[in-house]
Amino acid sequence: MISVLASLQLSVSPAAPGSPATSFCAQPAARLASPSQTLPSRGSLHALVLFGTFVDDGTTGSMVPTYADSLFLEDLPGSLTHFFDEMSHGQYRLTGSTAPRIYRSRDVASDYLSSSTGFSGNFGRFVREIVDAAEEDIDFGAFDNDGPDGQPNSGDDDGFVDVLFIVLPDAPSGFLVSEADGIAALGLSTPLFTDDPSANGGRIRIRDDQKVGRAVGGSIQKARSFTSAVGIIAHELGHLLGLPDLFDTEFTNQGDLSPADDSAGIGYWGLMGHGARGWQDEGGPTPFTAWSLARLGWLGVGNENLEIVDQTQRGLRIVDSATDEGIVYRMALESPRYLLIEHRRSDGSYYERGLPQDGLLIWQIDEFTASNNIEQRKLVDLVCADGLYADAGFPLGVEASPAVGSDNLDFWAHDSAYRTRHGGNLGDATDVFDGERFTEYTPVTNPSSRNVAVEAIRTDGDVMIADLIVDDPRKAGVIARDEVWSGTIDVVADIEVPTGVRLRITSGTTVRFFPDARRGGVDPIRSEVSVNGVLSVGGGLTTTFTSAAESPAPADWSGIWVHPLGEILVIDTVIEYADHAIVVSDARRNSLIEDVLVRHIRGHAMQFDADKGAHTLTRVTVEDVQGTGMLLTGEAPVTVEGARITGCGGPGLHRDGGFLQCSGGDFSDNGRLDGAVNMLLEDAVFGTVEENQFRDGTGVFVDGAAEVRINDNVFRDTRVAIQHRNGRAWIQRNTITESDTAFQIEGVTEPVRFELNRVSDVRILVDNQTRRDVIAIRNWWGSVDAASIGALMSGGPVIFEPFLNFDPLSPVTFDIGPVFPNPSVSDITIPYTIGIGDVSVSGGSGLTIVEIHNVVGGFVRRLVEQIAAPGIYSVQWDGLDQAGRPAAAGLYYAKLDVGGILLYTPMIRFR
Repeated sequence: MISVLASLQLSVSPAAPGSPATSFCAQPAARLASPSQTLPSRGSLHALVLFGTFVDDGTTGSMVPTYADSLFLEDLPGSLTHFFDEMSHGQYRLTGSTAPRIYRSRDVASDYLSSSTGFSGNFGRFVREIVDAAEEDIDFGAFDNDGPDGQPNSGDDDGFVDVLFIVLPDAPSGFLVSEADGIAALGLSTPLFTDDPSANGGRIRIRDDQKVGRAVGGSIQKARSFTSAVGIIAHELGHLLGLPDLFDTEFTNQGDLSPADDSAGIGYWGLMGHGARGWQDEGGPTPFTAWSLARLGWLGVGNENLEIVDQTQRGLRIVDSATDEGIVYRMALESPRYLLIEHRRSDGSYYERGLPQDGLLIWQIDEFTASNNIEQRKLVDLVCADGLYADAGFPLGVEASPAVGSDNLDFWAHDSAYRTRHGGNLGDATDVFDGERFTEYTPVTNPSSRNVAVEAIRTDGDVMIADLIVDDPRKAGVIARDEVWSGTIDVVADIEVPTGVRLRITSGTTVRFFPDARRGGVDPIRSEVSVNGVLSVGGGLTTTFTSAAESPAPADWSGIWVHPLGEILVIDTVIEYADHAIVVSDARRNSLIEDVLVRHIRGHAMQFDADKGAHTLTRVTVEDVQGTGMLLTGEAPVTVEGARITGCGGPGLHRDGGFLQCSGGDFSDNGRLDGAVNMLLEDAVFGTVEENQFRDGTGVFVDGAAEVRINDNVFRDTRVAIQHRNGRAWIQRNTITESDTAFQIEGVTEPVRFELNRVSDVRILVDNQTRRDVIAIRNWWGSVDAASIGALMSGGPVIFEPFLNFDPLSPVTFDIGPVFPNPSVSDITIPYTIGIGDVSVSGGSGLTIVEIHNVVGGFVRRLVEQIAAPGIYSVQWDGLDQAGRPAAAGLYYAKLDVGGILLYTPMIRFR
C-alpha cells in the first residue's frame, strides 16, 4: 500500500510501463502508529457504504450495483459480514447498509486530480460532496452505534458514524495516490458534520483523518464487482483495525524503484498483501495471515489457538488453522523475531478455495521492523519451501543462498520482463511444506533455519505431523543479523559472518564441527567459520572449538578464516583438530587473541597477513601443530606476549615484514620439518624480541631482518642459539648455555650491536661463515682466558676483545678504589669495576680512562686508555709521572672516566 502522510501529500511515482493493471490501496501510515487510533477488533461495527462517481461519468447509471445488497449478507460466503465473522471466530460482527443510489460529485473528474505525479488528489472534497448528496436519503444517526446498549444514536454513542466506505466504479490516476485502488482515509482535515441530529446534542459527524487518539472515519476505494468490493473494503478495514500493508509499498513510495528492489511481500498468501483480489486476482479476499489474526486477537477466541512452543515437540499433529481446533504454533528466535507455523487447506475455508497446495506455512516474524519493504528484513515473511537463491527464484535459480537469498515472492516485480526472467510470482504451490516434496526446515536445508527447526513434516489424512525442535544446536550458513551462541553448538556446514554482523560466542561455549553438509566454502569437505563482520569469542570460562568426530584428528574442520573487513576477538579459548586454527587475510582491522590454546592442527596455528590494523596475541599456547605456530606477514604491527609454542613442524614463530614485539615467550622443539627453527625473522622485520626462552634446534634465525633488538633472552640446549644472515639485528644481554653453537654469522651484513651476552657451556662460541671480521666484543664467554676463548671461535676471524671478564649476572657496579697500600712508598694498586649499564649509558663506543691527578687537580699520569668494556679491573701506579719522573710526596687522586662518567679515589704517597 501507499503510505500517505497525515496531510495526504507524499511524493510517489506512477506504475512503471508494462506493469499489470492491478494497483494498490493506500493508508495513512502515521495514523497506524498507536492502537488508540484504530477501531476495536472485538464487538460489532455498523458500516455505511455510499456509491459515488464523477459528474462527467457517462457510463455509470444512478442505481447502485446489483451486488450492493449482498455485501453484508450474514450467510453468504464471500460477503463482508461472513468474511469477518469467520476470520474472527465470531468475535467481530460487521453489519452495514448501502445507500439506494449512486451519488455524483459537483465537478468533473479532472478537477479532483493531483497536479503532481505521486501526490494525493482532492478526494476529501469528493467525499464531502458525496455525503452532502446523500443527506436526503440517509439518516446518518443510524450508523452511530458504538455504545453499550446496542441501539444507534441512543445517547450512549460518541456522535460519529462508526465507519463510512465510499465506493467508486473507477477513478483516474492521481485521484487517490497514483494508481491506488483504495486508501484508508477520507481526506478530511476536520470532522464532517451531517444534517442529522445527535442524541448527545449537535449533529452526527464523520471522523476526520488527523485527530490524534481517534480512528479514521473510513476509507475510499474503487470496485466494479462484488468480489473486488469485498476484497478492497476488507483490506482497508484491516488498516482501520490497525494492520499494516504486507506487500512492498516502496514501488510507489520511492518513485523510481528498480525491479531488483521491488517485491511481492507476502503475495497472495494474505489479505494485507495482494490477497484482496484473491488467487490469480480472482474470487475475492484470501484470509488474513496468522500474524494479522494474532494481532487482532482472532487466533481462536482471544488468541486461545496460539500456542507457544518452548520445548521440543515431536510427532505434533497440526490441524487446519481455519477450524476452531486449529492451533498456530509460535517458536521463538532471537527477540523480537519468531516463527508462526500453521496448517492451511484448500477445503478448510471458503476463502482458501484458491489455495495452490495444502500443507504447512512457516512465517518468520520480525517485530523490530514495521513493513515488508526491505526484502532481507520483512515484518512478515513467508518461508518459501522451494528455497532462496541469489540469481532467480525456484526453479530457475541455480545459486542457492539459504540464509540471505531471495525467493519467488522477492523476485516478483511490477516489471513483467524482470519477474519473468527471474521467476518471480505472487505465490505458488512450492511455497508450502507439503510433507512429501518439502519435509524439513533446518539449518542445512534451503531455506535454512537458525536456533529452531521443523523436521519430519508429513501428512496423516487431513492432519499434518511435524517435529518442532527448540534450541536447535545446529548452525550453518550466513548469519544474517547479530547473534549470540552459548551452550553446545554444532556447526554442520560453513558459517559466514557477513560485513556489519557480529557473532558473539559466550564464555564456556563448546563449538563442535561436523563435516560440511553443504559442500561449499574454502574447503568443500570441512566446515569453517568465515568472518567478514565481527567474531567475538569467550572471556571467562573456557570456550572450545573442536571436532565432533568420535575419534578426532587434525584437519577434521577447516578453521576460522578472517577476511579483509573482518575483525576477531578471541579470549580464553581452546582451538583444536582444525586444518588451520585462525587465518587472517589482508586484515584491515584490529585483532586480539588472548589466553588461547591451539593444538592438534594440520596446518598453521595462527596465520596473519596484515598491512593495516594492530594485532595482539597474548598468552597464546601452541602445541602439536604440523605447520607454523605463528606465521605473521605484512606491515601491520604485531605484538606477541607470553606465548608458549612447542612441537611445531614449521617455525614456532615466523615473521616476515613489519613490526614485531615478542616478549615473555617460551619456544621449544619447533621447526621439525623446516630446519628446526624456533623463531624466523625475515625481510624488513623490526622491533624487539626480549625476555623469551628458547630450547632445541635454532633459537632465533635472523634472515634479512631490519633493526630488530634481540635482548635479554635465554637459550638453552639449542643447536644454534642465534643465527644471523644479512640482517641488522642488535643482539644484547642474552644468556646462552648448554648449546652446540652460540652464534652463527652469515651473509654480507653483520649485527649492528653484538655485546653484553653471557655464553657458557657451548662447543662453538661464534661460527663466522662470512669473509669478513665479525666484531663480537664486550661479551662474557665463560672464561677470562683469551686463548681459551679464541679456541672456541670457528670459521673466519672474530674480534672478541675486549671481552667481559666476569659473569654479567654477577652484580658489578661502577666504582674505583680503595687503593692499596695506602699510604705507600712503593707501587700502589688501583682496583676499579665497570658495570654493563655504565657502558650502555656512556654510549657503548667510549673509552675507559684511568689517570692520576694531584691535590689541585693537575694531571700527573694516564695509566689506562682502552675501549670501554664492563668488567673487574686493576692497575698499578709506580709513582712516576707522565714523563717518567718520580712524583713528589703528597696527596693524589685516581680518576676513572668511562665515556665522560667520572669517579675519584684518594691516595697518599711518601718518598
